[in-house]
Amino acid sequence: MQRRFRVREGRAADVGSCTSLALIAVPDSDASTWRTSLLEDVESPDRLLVVAESADEVIGYGRVLRFVPESGAAADIAPAGYYLMGMVVHPDHRRRGVGASLTQARLDWISRHADAAWYFANARNTTSIALHERFGFEEITRSFVYPRVDFDRGEGILFRLRFPSA
Repeated sequence: MQRRFRVREGRAADVGSCTSLALIAVPDSDASTWRTSLLEDVESPDRLLVVAESADEVIGYGRVLRFVPESGAAADIAPAGYYLMGMVVHPDHRRRGVGASLTQARLDWISRHADAAWYFANARNTTSIALHERFGFEEITRSFVYPRVDFDRGEGILFRLRFPSA
C-alpha cells in the first residue's frame, strides 16, 4: 500500500492543528497549555515537533524534548537525555504507518544529538510499548520518577534505545 502522508518538521503554523489533535486525545486538557508547549517544541533547539500531513492537513504529530533533572533531584529521577514525549495520530489515520513514521523521524533527529533516545509509558499502554519495541527500545526500569507524570495511577516503564556508534 502506498503511503498517503508525509512527515516533516513542525512549524509554528502547525501548532493549532496539533492542539486540536491533543484535545481529541485528552479532551479535558487545556488548549492554551497545549499551544504554549507545542510552540516551545518548534522554537527551542532542545525540542522537536514533527507532523504527519495528508492532503495538506496535519493528521498526527510527535514530540521530543531534552530532559535535564534539576539539581538535587531524587535518586530515582529519570536520567538526562532526549525523550520521545508524546505522539497523537488522528483516529481516522491510525494503523497506516503514521505512528511508526513519526517515531522514525524523531529517532533520526535524536541520533544527530545524542547516543541514546529515551521513552516511558504506562505499563497498560501495550500498543505504544509494542511500537517502540520494534525500533529496539529496551526496558530499563519500572522504578523511576519523571516530573509531573503519574502514569494514570498505573506503573511506568522507562525504556532506552542506544544508537550504533558512528
